[in-house]
Amino acid sequence: MNRAYPMRTFLDRGITAPSNSDFPVTTANPWFGTYACVTRTSVSGWVADTVQNITVAEALDAYTAEAAKTSFGEDRPGHIAEGFLGDLVLLDRNPLDVPESELKDIVSEFTVCDGRIVHRGRV
Repeated sequence: MNRAYPMRTFLDRGITAPSNSDFPVTTANPWFGTYACVTRTSVSGWVADTVQNITVAEALDAYTAEAAKTSFGEDRPGHIAEGFLGDLVLLDRNPLDVPESELKDIVSEFTVCDGRIVHRGRV
């Protein structure tokens, strides 16, 4: 399993490296996936080849802009700017400022899809 999801290798070689929850095979929580990308730690606590660790910023990009590229939709989702879909989420803390161990515990305060608030409160 050490060679599974070689994100660092992909990024270093300029390969589009998206990430997603892979639900229902694993949790739908994107923050656990972000934590796994950054720490290479599984739900059970097993740590894979840490040479493949990526930064929090790279993991956020993998879940947004990189994921949009895989569906040839980089001109619509994955960015907050005029003319884009307007999808965003307000989090209870900044993933760039928390210890890596807390990434999996981040929760959504509200979610906006296509410019409309579709969720309020913690999930």
